[in-house]
Amino acid sequence: MNTEIQKDFTLILEENFPTDAPMTELLRYACLPPGKLFRPKLTYALAHDLNGFNPDHKLLAAAIEVHHAYSLVHDDLPSMDNDDMRRGKPSLHKAYNEWKAILSGDALIGFSFELLSQMQSDKTIDIINLFARYTGKDGLILGQFLDLSHDNDTFEKLCHLHLLKTGKLISFALEASFLLIEKPLANFDQIKLLGSSLGLLFQLIDDLSELNEDTDQHEEDINAFLNFPANKVIQAIVQEHKLIKMVIKENKLENLNEIYKNYLIKMIAPLDATKISKKINYDIKEIINFID
Repeated sequence: MNTEIQKDFTLILEENFPTDAPMTELLRYACLPPGKLFRPKLTYALAHDLNGFNPDHKLLAAAIEVHHAYSLVHDDLPSMDNDDMRRGKPSLHKAYNEWKAILSGDALIGFSFELLSQMQSDKTIDIINLFARYTGKDGLILGQFLDLSHDNDTFEKLCHLHLLKTGKLISFALEASFLLIEKPLANFDQIKLLGSSLGLLFQLIDDLSELNEDTDQHEEDINAFLNFPANKVIQAIVQEHKLIKMVIKENKLENLNEIYKNYLIKMIAPLDATKISKKINYDIKEIINFID
């Protein structure tokens, strides 16, 4: 599925980024090569599991990945997270300059909506409306605002921040995929629950993986394991994992289960449990039991 998605995504970019356009080089730099494609994978997997995959899912997945790319370009800016590297190469503002990075991110926002507008579904307007809410002032952008405002002095506030900044786009990948299916054999409320649980677990697992390496000041300020009792964070991960497995099982989401399992393996396998346990004074070896 990964090869299929990457091929579809690259083709859509080639069709929409004219080689002679002034910003094409910048936009391609931001989007290619794509990263883990975790969100597009969710979109494809759910559609296949519910026997409703259609050409609109390709546009949906591409729009999500483009919007994700924009968020990374802006996250990396000196006034935001100030990261010099992204996916093994210099961040866009380091490779070019800051104003080009800002405008490239802006262009990618518009392009993501442009891709959604090309869908033929009678749910297109509903999906665009959902996308605007989940990525705007009440969603992803609000999460970034709360992050940079350091409004995370309780674990509950931090989880809320993660659900906005990271979780909303993951939730959208599943909810919009569901809406594109003519007669989905699943419960929409359960798909929404799956999206929010995946979004929170995704970020908490990412926090755990960051402890494998040296952490910068921003990571130390925002990492759940470095700011709250590790057992509380682990409990939250376990709870979300159980919810995810329940929804997957009840709706027989075999493709999605494979993606989820592979994601956990990829994130957890490289962890140095001894090193991390010393850093947070908590034995994290039990986390490997999540893979079943």
